[in-house]
Amino acid sequence: MIAFVAAAVLAGPQLSRLGNGIPIFIHPAPGEDRITLQALIRLDDATPAELGEANYIAGALFGETDNFSLRRFRELAWSIGGNVDSEMAGDCLRVEVATAKSHLLPAVDFLTDALKRPLFTEQALADGKTQVELLQKRMDENPQLQAVRNALAAVDAAAISVNAPTQRQAVAFHTRFFRPERVAISAVGDISAEEVAGAFSSLGGWSPSAAGSGEIASASQKHEPSLPVLVVCAPGPEPRHADFAAWLTACAALGCGKGSLLNREFRERRGITYSVGVDFAFRKGNSWAAFYVVLSKASDLDLSSLQNFIKSATLTESDLTRAKAFAAGEYEVGQPVDAGPMRAFAQGHAEPSEQAFWSSWWSLKGAPLSRDVDFAKLIGDVTLATANAQLRKMSQSLVTLYDYFL
Repeated sequence: MIAFVAAAVLAGPQLSRLGNGIPIFIHPAPGEDRITLQALIRLDDATPAELGEANYIAGALFGETDNFSLRRFRELAWSIGGNVDSEMAGDCLRVEVATAKSHLLPAVDFLTDALKRPLFTEQALADGKTQVELLQKRMDENPQLQAVRNALAAVDAAAISVNAPTQRQAVAFHTRFFRPERVAISAVGDISAEEVAGAFSSLGGWSPSAAGSGEIASASQKHEPSLPVLVVCAPGPEPRHADFAAWLTACAALGCGKGSLLNREFRERRGITYSVGVDFAFRKGNSWAAFYVVLSKASDLDLSSLQNFIKSATLTESDLTRAKAFAAGEYEVGQPVDAGPMRAFAQGHAEPSEQAFWSSWWSLKGAPLSRDVDFAKLIGDVTLATANAQLRKMSQSLVTLYDYFL
């Protein structure tokens, strides 16, 4: 049985729900011949080692399946044209197919089989290893990214580097996390809710076997940044919480952009920083912000200096105005550097991939259907008092884990 629910907000997506509970969000785009199909798998309760393993799994999904040999599965991918992609996107694994509207059914077949029946052959796992090596190369070229990831991993909020999983480990990971209750699907294009739900009807009968804990891939060599980096982490509310918009705005005021408090203090006033910023992790039950300062020359600055500055910070009306514009118009809840769909988009949800991602992401966080449309307004309603209250709350719960002086 498939139930249809009309969106309660203007210009919002329509919601269709499959028999096993998987939500499908449809963003109608009349006259658009291209369709974008995207599935998100929630991993916000995975351990750092499991998140590290997920990077391999994302690169290994498009191999042989129960229904298709490797050759036939790739022929199916070629037959739909367009693009297929699979990657970690923040706290989710994202699988996307973009193709012509006329290829809806084979595109759904491809996406469904990749979700339900990957065999993780030797070739598929090799593909996953290649993708992880490219990711690590990008991390190595950006010292703050590696430092921030290490710090967040220490509070169970980011991936650690692990060895390539065996087939047994990959299958155990898939059994645990690829389940209907962890999946949300979005479709963007000139298609109706009935068309999309009908195409995905076979996925409504997906009822995987009971999940076991399985064996996790072992940790690999720890990577360290090549420049001295200071990182201070602060917990925050989960995305569906009423305080989330105020917390995100306060974080943006403190660490986002050239007008941020951290940039003005450590780059403009002291002149000792290579770069400053904030990165986020969104976990089951709470969020994390990691504020960092990358030093470009010798300094007596240490973690206590950064921590004390955050504790003493107070926002003005101009700080708040800039932070709201940054958070609502450019930042949303993503990451500005090297983060796939979890990135800045100044025009809002302009691209089909962004539209597909955010409606599913908010749903997996337990937020209402309207949240991907009204989130910018929630940020606009944040007052100076509530933003400063979030700063005070953060200052009382800072976690200083490491300084990366090499």
